[in-house]
Amino acid sequence: MDRRDPQQPETQQDARGRIETSIRRFMETPGRNRTLALVAAGLVVLLIAGVAVFSAPSDKSPTSATRTGAEPTTSAPSPTETREEEEKADRSRAAGYTSAEIAVNELPDLAREMLPTIQAELAEQCPALPVEWVLAQVNAESGWDPRNWTDDVNGGTAGLYQINEEEWVDLGGKDWNVSAHVKPPRDHAVWKPEETIKRGIKLMCGHLTNMTDYLKDSDKDISPLDAMMVCHIAGCGRVTQSDTGFPSVGEVGCGGNCVRLIKQYRGNIYDYLGDFTLGEFHK
Repeated sequence: MDRRDPQQPETQQDARGRIETSIRRFMETPGRNRTLALVAAGLVVLLIAGVAVFSAPSDKSPTSATRTGAEPTTSAPSPTETREEEEKADRSRAAGYTSAEIAVNELPDLAREMLPTIQAELAEQCPALPVEWVLAQVNAESGWDPRNWTDDVNGGTAGLYQINEEEWVDLGGKDWNVSAHVKPPRDHAVWKPEETIKRGIKLMCGHLTNMTDYLKDSDKDISPLDAMMVCHIAGCGRVTQSDTGFPSVGEVGCGGNCVRLIKQYRGNIYDYLGDFTLGEFHK
């Protein structure tokens, strides 16, 4: 009994078996019928050989998924993952920026250590603020030195985000309890990376939210993230009261040094964005 699956194509081995059977039957045929048997056997050989040739698999044959019109089996993202990625992209576009993948190995040691904290804080407080922007801005502010101090006209700025005492208190922190232009005590929370990152993100998120709302009704050619940056380095009035959002010399009380400071600060942030991301990033 032939047990070959009728749905499977005949193999060359099957064809050879059938040929051998046909020849054996030919040899057993009485002489007076051998001529007809020879002809019949020849036809059988040709027929079986043709089946074997046309049934043989081709190296160029498409996959079963393609032949049936089905898509190849892949690990599709879950609806939740897809929705989160779409929401992230929407938030980035709203902020005037397209997010990029982080080049983790290029980050300063403390930035790499703080990355999970930053990501968690942004997810909770400010999803519209890209993580790479935080990494780059903090590097422009303090070089990721948690004890960085700058004495300025506002009495001095401290920590990773270079926050002054008034801002720190407004963000829920404790007074520094020192005179202006004097560093906070060594054990003050402003020197602690996690505390400063959390309050700094809260500060930046407030600027970003306000500037995003303001620019919806403005024709100024400045992105919300750039406006947030100007707010932090020079004050939000320099955005809202200037013609373009980037003040020119003499505009809204911004002299030559003020304009240079804003341009340098912005240039540094974008340089670090390039350093800390893979591939190209886009404003």
